[in-house]
Amino acid sequence: MGIFPFGRSATPIGLDIGTGHFRAAQITPGAATNTLANYAKIKVPVGSVVEGEIIDVETVSQSLTQLWKKSGLSGKDVTIGIASQKVIVRLIELPFMEPNELKGAIQFQAQDYIPIPINEAIIDAQIVNQFLGENDEKMIEVLLVAAQKDLINNTISAVEKAGLRPQVVDLSAFAIVRSLLDDTNTFLPEDDDTSVESATALINIGSGLTNIVVVEDGMPRFARVTPMAGDDLNRAISDALNVSFEVADELKRKVGLPK
Repeated sequence: MGIFPFGRSATPIGLDIGTGHFRAAQITPGAATNTLANYAKIKVPVGSVVEGEIIDVETVSQSLTQLWKKSGLSGKDVTIGIASQKVIVRLIELPFMEPNELKGAIQFQAQDYIPIPINEAIIDAQIVNQFLGENDEKMIEVLLVAAQKDLINNTISAVEKAGLRPQVVDLSAFAIVRSLLDDTNTFLPEDDDTSVESATALINIGSGLTNIVVVEDGMPRFARVTPMAGDDLNRAISDALNVSFEVADELKRKVGLPK
């Protein structure tokens, strides 16, 4: 099973572990473009997922089982999308090495760049660039991703208990980037001002978490998750207008923010 690959996934069913809903999307690959074949969502049981981390594995697995039954999704192989502050993304520079050498070396190098103890982390890394440093020394730029083991293990356990087969655990931030880039690394819709030659910030505001990712040259340069999100806006509207949380959510969706 792959962990945090940035390249495109061949798995046709994506499963998003959100804080408000679990969402599944099934894609039919085509020669020119992919087609959304099925989409379904189910509310996250209260308290079972906190800030992107599965707390109650059994309850989550039951919800995922219900999601598959009610949606008619065909297939059990899934790519899982997660978003959590327990996942760290860093761009680091290292002396040149081949990809097969990086796999072993990163286990020793990573501790200098992440706040998670190595023995408590799952680490993945990918070479994204090569360049010449000082004195013409060959260097590589590496996309380093580290997550706490309990976050990944609980996620995989819940998905497997639902009778599904995890193929890839991916960052939701990476999925956002892939969904908005075409094969020429241009953001969609095509616009001269959105060329990846300049940095572009992508922000996805969910109910409980907000994903922020900055992309340059088609590659994530910065990725963060913050707990300030849609529910906070709902509470602010609710307090300001003295309306219920549900009414505040409806107003947020219909009226939006001042321009």
